Amino acid sequence: MPGDVLVNEAIPQVKPDLLIVGAETKVGAHRHFGSQVAYVVRYAPCTVTVAR
Repeated sequence: MPGDVLVNEAIPQVKPDLLIVGAETKVGAHRHFGSQVAYVVRYAPCTVTVAR
């Protein structure tokens, strides 16, 4: 899953202070964030900004 790879592989290698990701509006539980973006926001060890 892309969010998992980003959080567990890419972020530890790059060590960013800030991660900016884009999101599409979805229906249901993830109405404001896609499921991958929601995963990254929850588990990233750095600040995450979501652009819609």
